[in-house]
Amino acid sequence: MLKSSLAGALLSLVLCTASFAQGDGSQYEFRVNNVTGASGSQQLLTVTVESLGASALPLQGWSFGVCHNGNGIDVAQAASLDVCSPISAALQNNPGACITTQAVLDLGVIAPLFFNNISVFYAGAGFDHPGADGTCAPIPVGTFSSAANANQAIAGWSQAIVIDQNSFFNLAAGSSIVACETTVDLVGPAGTYDVEICHDTIGNPVVSAVVVEDGASLQPVYTDGSVTILSPNFVTIEAVTVTTDPQATTNVLLTNVGDIAGLQLGLTFPDADLALASATAVGPAAAACFFQQQPGTGAGELAIGLIMDYGDPTPCGQGPIPAGTDVPIIELVWDILGSAPSTLPLTLTDGLGSPPIDNKIIFPSGATETPNLVSGSVELLDFNSFVRGDCNQDGNDNIADGVFLLIRLFASGAPLTCEDACDFNDDGSLDITDAAQLFNWRLQPTSACPTMCSPPAAPYPGAGIDPTPNSVDAGDLLGCDGDADDGLSTP
Repeated sequence: MLKSSLAGALLSLVLCTASFAQGDGSQYEFRVNNVTGASGSQQLLTVTVESLGASALPLQGWSFGVCHNGNGIDVAQAASLDVCSPISAALQNNPGACITTQAVLDLGVIAPLFFNNISVFYAGAGFDHPGADGTCAPIPVGTFSSAANANQAIAGWSQAIVIDQNSFFNLAAGSSIVACETTVDLVGPAGTYDVEICHDTIGNPVVSAVVVEDGASLQPVYTDGSVTILSPNFVTIEAVTVTTDPQATTNVLLTNVGDIAGLQLGLTFPDADLALASATAVGPAAAACFFQQQPGTGAGELAIGLIMDYGDPTPCGQGPIPAGTDVPIIELVWDILGSAPSTLPLTLTDGLGSPPIDNKIIFPSGATETPNLVSGSVELLDFNSFVRGDCNQDGNDNIADGVFLLIRLFASGAPLTCEDACDFNDDGSLDITDAAQLFNWRLQPTSACPTMCSPPAAPYPGAGIDPTPNSVDAGDLLGCDGDADDGLSTP
């Protein structure tokens, strides 16, 4: 009976301190971690009690509430490394049941526990301990303390710990213990959801965020955390490579797990090196009701908007963009103003245009989401295109090319303007083997010499750049008509 009375008195001290002045507990901190995961995954949130300065008095217990947006995060299970006991799996995610644990534990970690309680509250219908009739007492819905989360329904959990009064526990300066580990289901759309230490906000009676020293309640400092839910959807700007072409084409690629009704994008680019020639909706986006691109408010800025269907009462188009992976939806053609070699970034950027827009995808429901953004680039290579085997650069592909190479190698013939074109087998050197393979390719049936009668290495039969370009580290040392490789080797 004495122990029961003491427990009641201590619990009242821990949970019902709102009506009393609380002392300065700034030598302690309640800290919530930050976690990131994909929608549908489970992540582990921890609350630690940390000592920021030495205290001469033993720590006798603490209580706190943890509040979060119930539309994005759902508590699956509360447990702990140090002091919390697990919640029954049978009661997980049941908004009509009381989810609490209450036990006298001696985990041998910090000290014997006289009282240990966890309660879980769901958005819009929080519940506390069973009442006298065995039913749960509803907790009024409140709001977050931060302005950014005003008017969001509270969900979360609370913890109350009382350390056995016959034990002594001092939390050394600079040390910490894990008060509670809570597994949360990431159930909401992509975004970042604050997870706050909340004081006098949840519970019935409301739970104060305090530590207890020598029978006195002290209010610690708080460090709130967050849960970031990653989008399964991606918007990607292609990275492309061009040589001497006057234009480059990059596609905007969409990866989406469900229907997309539209999107808005902001893109920055180096306007001294690139100029937008055209932007066109392509693929499943070609039937868009609305597609518009316009310069941003600054140089090198581009804002794009696309709507697939306005819906009732003025439907148009052919419906939303269906699920797909890396599907081209917008083609961007650029005039190249800069010179090689250089890499010109195409960066998806928020806040462009007037009024400013952020990068968002729009669902048929009207909801929006920030997808994963993958920026691209246009890489200008200082390599000229050629056709392998056209050694004399006359535009024809015949035995004259082999003769031209032999004259250069053995009779001091004219210099080669495109050494790469004469390197028939692309082995990085010019010698009689290249001429021999060219003659065999042109004059011998393949069945007679299967190893020496192969066609030229790429690029062939169409023009292209050397697949093994650019110098000692990665290439074959042979150039073409003054490009980056030219002059590294002189046959």
